Amino acid sequence: MADKNRARTAFTRGKSNLEKGRPLQAMLSFTEAVKCDEEHYDSYLWRADAFLQLEYHYLARDDAQKCIDLKPSAIEGYIKKGEIEYKAEAFKEARETYEKALDVDSENAEVLAALNKTNRAERGQMFRERGLHMKGIGVGAVVGVLFLVINEFFVETQPVQGIIMKGIIFAACTYLGYAATKLYTDLLEQQRKLMLEPPKDIQSDPFANLPNTIPTPSNSSSSQSTSNSNVRKR
Repeated sequence: MADKNRARTAFTRGKSNLEKGRPLQAMLSFTEAVKCDEEHYDSYLWRADAFLQLEYHYLARDDAQKCIDLKPSAIEGYIKKGEIEYKAEAFKEARETYEKALDVDSENAEVLAALNKTNRAERGQMFRERGLHMKGIGVGAVVGVLFLVINEFFVETQPVQGIIMKGIIFAACTYLGYAATKLYTDLLEQQRKLMLEPPKDIQSDPFANLPNTIPTPSNSSSSQSTSNSNVRKR
């Protein structure tokens, strides 16, 4: 049964801690509040902010989603969820969240401003990645040209001969430059996704699914006693 008075007291304490710059203590108070009242909307909303300040992006977004589930017609949950996704640089997800918020309130100035900001950030991220890929291609092409120049003018016995082989070498160097930058941007994307994914369960037993191939001590001792009795009979 919900203890609304205790939940309200814990929420007030948590709000005070957060306003004083103590997000950890605030998070603990908000957690106490939602334990007393699992539908305490404001505690989830403010705890999301506490988690965000602690850089627990997954837990923060989870609380923001809880706010949306509790009150789908309230705009605050969408705004908080979009803010969390934006700060995790998951701009596509943030844009989609703000677009859903506009379905609730199509003229909300805060949502419109956040959506415009997110669109600019998403385009900037895309242009930066493309620019990095182009730099990789350029560096690879320069390396390829240098290799061919050295092969042509500074080596007595040319290891690479023929226009086709030279073209293959140049193309390979260019592709390697692109592949290196593509790998780098993919790693950044994976890192951003991990910020919003649930943490691994470090308390689970990694050996739980392994077959039990080791005999139990009781079986081992009983087989040993049987063997000893057989020896005595002989």
